[in-house]
Amino acid sequence: IGIFNYAFALEQLEAAFYTQVVANAAFNSAFSADERELLRDIWRDEVAHREFLRAALGPAAIPNLTPNFTGINFGNRLSVLQTARTFE
Repeated sequence: IGIFNYAFALEQLEAAFYTQVVANAAFNSAFSADERELLRDIWRDEVAHREFLRAALGPAAIPNLTPNFTGINFGNRLSVLQTARTFE
């Protein structure tokens, strides 16, 4: 259970990060069409991973995390890509 909750915590962080990336007002202007497609694919995968682990853990799952991404400029391509690289 502990290892799965650790994975669940990581997936929550990644899903929250990519959700903010694709929801940012500068998303369409900061990234090329290919980058946007890849980032949306990663976002969907991370959300799916998070939801799979939430369902698999059931009542043993840790509470939902509230990540603080202060310091990440979601409107800046380099900032987002460097952070994504760190996560991945």
